Amino acid sequence: MKSLNCVLKCSIMILVILSVSCSEDEKSPTEPGPTNYTITGKILENGAGISGVSVNIKGTGVDETVTTNENGSYTFTNIPDGTYEITPVKSGFIFSPSKIITVISGSDETVQNITAAIIQSEGKIAFTSNRDGNNEIYVMDADGSNQTRLTDRQDNKKIFI
Repeated sequence: MKSLNCVLKCSIMILVILSVSCSEDEKSPTEPGPTNYTITGKILENGAGISGVSVNIKGTGVDETVTTNENGSYTFTNIPDGTYEITPVKSGFIFSPSKIITVISGSDETVQNITAAIIQSEGKIAFTSNRDGNNEIYVMDADGSNQTRLTDRQDNKKIFI
């Protein structure tokens, strides 16, 4: 009985040793790739980057805004697979294209460059003001510069334009 008991104990010890050594030889499963990616792009005017442009991205549970750096570059991080609309905004500029649609599917994405152009305002704006104590008529350029008073009233009566 003692010998059977000894054989049983030895067999169990051998099985334990084999299971430990086998588990060390097994390779762990490959880690899955990232589920979030990066979208990068650039905004240029006459070939040079424009800083300070707000760039918005919307789609697949994402609605974020970043600002371009001194080189006109922008980056969105942690973007999951899906379809996205990217839209630039900066006062005084128009953009072409005005928006970009891109699809993220398992990898980072660099989108096409967006070209910016300064809006050239034309025309004049007429307005009234009583800044000198009298109701006067003024005109200015569409961008607010070159304000010029057209009247020189002394009676402070209302003016209708």
